[in-house]
Amino acid sequence: MDNFRTLSGSACELYCDQLSGAIKAARLNQFYPDSRLTISNIDAMKPSYHFGAHENLKVDLTSGLPTYHEWTLLHADQKVAAESVYKMGTLSELEEKAANHSNAIFEKQLRKKKYYTNLLKLKPAPLGDTTSRLRGRKEGVTSFLVCLDKLDVNNLFLRYSIDLSQTSGESLILSADEVATESDSMQSLVYRFASLDARYTFITLDAMAGIKVEKVTKGTIGPVFFQGGKNIPQWLNEFVNSHGMVASFGIEMAALDIVDNSSNDPLFPENSEQNTPFRIFRDRKFVVAKEKVSIFRELLRKEGYKSIVYGL
Repeated sequence: MDNFRTLSGSACELYCDQLSGAIKAARLNQFYPDSRLTISNIDAMKPSYHFGAHENLKVDLTSGLPTYHEWTLLHADQKVAAESVYKMGTLSELEEKAANHSNAIFEKQLRKKKYYTNLLKLKPAPLGDTTSRLRGRKEGVTSFLVCLDKLDVNNLFLRYSIDLSQTSGESLILSADEVATESDSMQSLVYRFASLDARYTFITLDAMAGIKVEKVTKGTIGPVFFQGGKNIPQWLNEFVNSHGMVASFGIEMAALDIVDNSSNDPLFPENSEQNTPFRIFRDRKFVVAKEKVSIFRELLRKEGYKSIVYGL
């Protein structure tokens, strides 16, 4: 059985509107993937944006987000957009051909011209980018912020933000003009963290020679639950079937300055952290239909959570 559902036409348009609207309503901060980039890329998957260049959109049934294939397809279109727009001639020429010829190929070329022209203004959402920024230097210790933005194996968008200090070695390199970069080994290691939680990322990095980790934060867009989706928690299933979409946005933090382990995340209630210098904090906020916010808050209260709930 396929692990995705296929949407086209008005159903695809509605899905993209709901998903991008939910991400905007969630008011995501710097610990999450860039919401503006994510929204603009989701909007580019609408039929009204690509003028029918793609017949349908595949949505992952577990994450509720477009499948990995859809993101890579959008990136591929962006790579050829500039050259294609140049080769296809002017918009007015294509409009004249489409109007005066019965051959459907001219109408198809016109739609592609409009689509590729739109793509020239679109910045792609990162599917696996690592960046580093200098935080400060003091007494032989250099502090960095390392960020990884990735679409992970579970088809969820995430951002890892890692606050660390380097006392020796070259895992992170600072140029003469104080631009921070990661070594190949460091970049490869951080990239693999996409399949780990904040706890294991902290432990793995902190074990590296010359590295002292202070905080690891993992912000995730999704899962987004729709009727007919997979792995919907039992306590949430009836609400989704009765009231529609529930978008969730999780945050997980492992840090030295957290006093006690705690979880306000009904999707990941465990917080049994022992024998480590750091503690774990988890939280999750939700977006549901505006008129269902109070119902959903009551549902969360019965489960023992006080999560933030926004209306769409």
